[in-house]
Amino acid sequence: MTKDAWNSPLIGKSTSEFLATGATPSLCLDLDIMQRNIATMQTVANRYKKGLRPHMKAHKSGRIGAMQREAGALGISCTTAKEAMVAAEAGLNGILITTPIVTPLVLEVLATIKAEFIFTVDSLISIERLAATGVKAGVIIDLGVGQNRTGVSTVDEAYALASHAGSYSNLTVCGIQAYYGHLQHVPSYDLRREQVETHWEFIERVRKALGSEIVTGGGSGTHLFDLANGPFTEIQPGSYLFMDSQYCDVEIGTHFDVSLTVLSRVTSATKRNQVVIDAGAKSMSTDVAVMRFLNHDLRAAAHRFMGDEHSAITVLEGAQCPSVGEPIQMVTTHCDPTVNLYDVYHVFSSGRLLDIWPVQARGY
Repeated sequence: MTKDAWNSPLIGKSTSEFLATGATPSLCLDLDIMQRNIATMQTVANRYKKGLRPHMKAHKSGRIGAMQREAGALGISCTTAKEAMVAAEAGLNGILITTPIVTPLVLEVLATIKAEFIFTVDSLISIERLAATGVKAGVIIDLGVGQNRTGVSTVDEAYALASHAGSYSNLTVCGIQAYYGHLQHVPSYDLRREQVETHWEFIERVRKALGSEIVTGGGSGTHLFDLANGPFTEIQPGSYLFMDSQYCDVEIGTHFDVSLTVLSRVTSATKRNQVVIDAGAKSMSTDVAVMRFLNHDLRAAAHRFMGDEHSAITVLEGAQCPSVGEPIQMVTTHCDPTVNLYDVYHVFSSGRLLDIWPVQARGY
């Protein structure tokens, strides 16, 4: 019997009963808060008459992707082929694969799927291998905008790639992608905006040179000025529907609440001012972030990972430690890789465990 099967009898039970008796560690999703976050981001996009193509890498769920589409999203962004396949199985349209895929077998499998795919490319070989599959697909030229990860760096390079892709009858050049992921977590709103704006002139020059219909990119941390004044026709936010400790340290400009947490439990309390919980590196991303607890008496406590299955919580001198068996609710440090560690979401609504949903696109 799996842990998730253990928690199945709690479906329909109160949140307090789940906290008291549920198997841990568990990934917990507040559906009501998540739906508010989805609606809020869509409202901002609508205000500026721009599109949303939210990122599936955050939630890895066809069901949640369908919720975003129903709220008004024009499509879905995916990082991996597995995410794209799950999106297609969920009947989602406008599936943009944001990372270049060059593995022949993976491309051949994607070519057999009846879906509206748009592929991101930044090299001649990525274009040639995509074209060789015979699939009719859209192509987006990836631009490098400071992250030094993927993307070409000049107008001439982008134009050359677009011309090469356009020479294949089965490929249609749709536009360009510019994602400055390294700027999403700059804490100051004003400083982040200043740094982002330094890339807009290059993006605009490429857009004019290619006559791009689609200019896609941006993210949760830069969404407001990307939508209001940026060169984008659409943006690709991911974390906004969950939020995490990293984003809690960022002045985003639009209010989103935390909807995703990890429930753990105190398993040991043998050291002074310290307890050990059953959530370690296999339960939560180890990205650097200040751990935030939903337990009010742990607001000033410090967290550190102690291996695969354990973490330590150290409380201030004189503060009362949680007791063995007590539930500990934590905001995820980084939501995307944390979701990828779990098989299921425990979905809560109106004070009860509503359902258990699979994380369909986890892994590769």
